[in-house]
Amino acid sequence: MRSLKSAALLLSVSSFSLLSASWLAVACGGSSGDAATAIPDEAGSEAATDDGSNPNPNPTDDGGTDSSTVPEGGCAPEGSACSVNDSVKGLCKTAACTPCVDTTDDALCKTAYGASFPGGNAICSKGVCVAGDCHANTDCAGNKICGGDTPNTCASCTSDSACKTSYGADYVCNKTTGGCETNAVACTSADAGTCTGNTADICCAATAGAAGTCTAGNCCSSAQCSGGTPNCVNHVCTGCAAVADGVYWVDPSVSVADNVVATGNKTDPKCAFRSITSALAAIGNAAAAPVTVKIKMGSAALGPNESFPIIVPTNVTITSEDTANPASVLVPAGKEGFVLASPTSGISYLTIDGQANTALEGILAQTGSSSTTTTLSHVTVKAFAGDGIVVRNATGKTTGGGLAIGPAVSSTGNGTAGAPASGLHVFENGVAVITGAVAAETHFDSNTEDGIRVDDAGQITLTGAVGATPPATGTVTANQNANAGVAIQQTPGTVPLNSITGLTAWKTTAGPGVRILGGSSAKLRASSALGNGTDGVHVKSFVSGITVTNDTTKIDLGASAAGDPGKNVLQAITGQNPNTGVGICLEVQANVGQILNAYGNTLVTAGQGATAAVSIDCSTTAGKISKNTGNGACLGGAAIGVIGNAVNTDQIITLVCTQ
Repeated sequence: MRSLKSAALLLSVSSFSLLSASWLAVACGGSSGDAATAIPDEAGSEAATDDGSNPNPNPTDDGGTDSSTVPEGGCAPEGSACSVNDSVKGLCKTAACTPCVDTTDDALCKTAYGASFPGGNAICSKGVCVAGDCHANTDCAGNKICGGDTPNTCASCTSDSACKTSYGADYVCNKTTGGCETNAVACTSADAGTCTGNTADICCAATAGAAGTCTAGNCCSSAQCSGGTPNCVNHVCTGCAAVADGVYWVDPSVSVADNVVATGNKTDPKCAFRSITSALAAIGNAAAAPVTVKIKMGSAALGPNESFPIIVPTNVTITSEDTANPASVLVPAGKEGFVLASPTSGISYLTIDGQANTALEGILAQTGSSSTTTTLSHVTVKAFAGDGIVVRNATGKTTGGGLAIGPAVSSTGNGTAGAPASGLHVFENGVAVITGAVAAETHFDSNTEDGIRVDDAGQITLTGAVGATPPATGTVTANQNANAGVAIQQTPGTVPLNSITGLTAWKTTAGPGVRILGGSSAKLRASSALGNGTDGVHVKSFVSGITVTNDTTKIDLGASAAGDPGKNVLQAITGQNPNTGVGICLEVQANVGQILNAYGNTLVTAGQGATAAVSIDCSTTAGKISKNTGNGACLGGAAIGVIGNAVNTDQIITLVCTQ
């Protein structure tokens, strides 16, 4: 999934103007992985960062537009690997490093990058050369699943649920061939027969002689049961009673094998399932009414008996009996933890552990899930190799997943230094709604990339409250991440609004509290971004290949001083957790006439002589704030900085404070 992170950096819309070729230099290598994009670092300017955008202002630009192109040149040989924006794996075409073209450039991606990827395969996905061999299930021979194990890679099915999610409700898993097949193919007799390739399933018909359906279990009715297990409950011969209250219990310490006597009934310890996977198999893919899978208090960590990823069906919530010490699920190396692809489903009071950054991703919410009824609360996701929580489209789908992230959700410590990852990544058409709560804070902290990252046409709505002891506390935090607390870098065009209220973004190691790229749509209110390695908020041009988008018209840090102020705390004086750079940095091409609205935020005044600088709330108090311009503008702890010429048509509006 990490290879899809840069999918946002694909295209740019708006008008175009020509830049000096010296503004952007593209260097391509002849072998996979050895190419790079280089931006000259002029004296006094900020160093380029790996954030999906690296524009330096060009004093000779003719101005007045919000995007432009760079002359082609400097990339060879044709079809070789190169890096767009320092991070996107592109291709050298007609002497320019550009994003690849989906499906058309699959063979070129394989030639340029295949040797450096596991399995030797590569395709073009969303304009990026990524490891894999499929775009959709139709690319996989034998009805295998595209992305079932590893993104963009054909894999054998591991459960009936996986086939139902990938191919439809009538499909089941043939574990011999690894392919998904219909019930008509899988069932070998009308009733109580075996299912081909899956001895854990039984073929049952609703009425004698009718077509059969493969179901996990060993009976269709009590007529197939005898002895000490006379009852057929959930297609299992058992002596246990059926679940009557909608709660299916899981206890990994139960010594009996799954699907022998387990029903999930709590009255007898031996009736609990040993795994979440088995409980979900008994419930089926579409529970008629909401049910709960509950993990018994004091249970050992789950994982060895599970089949990953665990796919949570509709009307099912997975939770722990012990809410003070939730159960842990240990996800194996190279696997995803949970998939949410249905409405009215969720996870609560659970710890999902990537085991020292060896498992792929913790939770994937994809097409079919809902930003209102697919929920997370009191869930800890930690130490995954990739992003902790992902919201995106399912493979081959054009609609995105949705996820409601509620109180006490934490996604921390994800990614590695060599392969950075974020706490939450929302991309393609994914939608996430994040809501914090007092005494049940939600955290996206200490990740090796961003706390929260939004790409493509992804969207977040975040509602929190800055804590009583800022800058570190709050009901929703994105603290101590490597690149940005929150990064909004949508593909320019018609994109949905990202609304952020009450965010705390503190102490980003090598970047700002909030980064927003040109062309994105974002509104920031009542938030705190202090103590960061560069700026409180950094607004930059969006760069895609040779095209640059500077548009700031949809970026709102405060629409008016009186009616709709930002009320964000974005800079502080020395000793009160100032940002190392500035409070607000505008880094678009010089003199293109971009206006960044930032009315009514807390910044710092311009100290002069014996008068020391002080914090000032520009929503209520008039005063002159500190401002830097020029190539070193976003340095030195000032209130605002505009990179480029000292006289520049690009502006940050900070009323009622003047500059």
